[in-house]
Formats: sequence, structure tokens, C-alpha cells
Amino acid sequence: MTDTASRSERLLVFDGDDTFWDTQELYTAAKTRIFEYLERFGGSPARIAEYFEAEDIGNVATLGFTLRRFERSIRDTIEAFCPPGLEESWNVDASIASVLESIEEGPTPLVSGARRLLDDLESLYRLVLMTKGDPILQEHRISSSGTDSESIRR
Repeated sequence: MTDTASRSERLLVFDGDDTFWDTQELYTAAKTRIFEYLERFGGSPARIAEYFEAEDIGNVATLGFTLRRFERSIRDTIEAFCPPGLEESWNVDASIASVLESIEEGPTPLVSGARRLLDDLESLYRLVLMTKGDPILQEHRISSSGTDSESIRR
């Protein structure tokens, strides 16, 4: 690419999660809620977290970077640490639904400085958002970050 290349010839691709939106806090808070409950049954916080992360990495191969993968990893971890029969009294499905809702519906603030950086780069590059994430969730993140889908797609 030369200095004389036009904006339309210059392409800059970025990922949304934790590049544009600060999403890690949503997932960390969701895991903490589940892990704190599981600690009641004698699992150490480090062991529960370690188990979850191993399951989550393994689930990426089949479920990708989706909320369904995260849900599967939570379910796997609950099955490993929750005593048999207690899942029903805990109402696991409602707890998991609540945790997933906090991620799906939670605010997804822009990473500090992201808007300014994108505004500065927009005159020089054609900007493209590329993600492996769930399309519906990514659309929510676009709209909840104060950016409309059309401005992202320019």
C-alpha cells in the first residue's frame, strides 16, 4: 500500500469483543456468580475456575465463540462440582438463564478511547468489524454501545 492509496483501498479489520467493547467484565461477573455457589460444596475457587477454563477451551472446537459454548461450559462445571440431586433444588436452569441474560442484555461499554480511535482512523481506512461471535449478540453490542449497525457497516 502506498501513501497515495485511497481510503477505499485501505482496509482495517478489527474484532469487537474486548477490542471495541469491554465484554470481559460481563463474562467474569457471570462466572463469579456460578463459581461462588459451587464453592459451597467444597470446591476450591481455583479448582472450579481451572475446570471451567479447560471445559471452555475444549468447547470452542465444537461450539465456537458463542454464548451457547459459554452455557455448555457452565453446565459441565456445575455437573462436576454440584452434588447429585442438588441441581433441582438450586434450580440450575433458572440460574444459568439469569447468568446468560446478564451477558446478553448487559451494557457493553466501549473500551476507553475506542470511539476516538475509530473516528481518527475512519478518514484513512475503510473499517470493518469481523467477529466469530453470535450475530444476534454482536448486534446487541453494537446498539448498546451507542453505535448503530449502519455506521459500523460503512
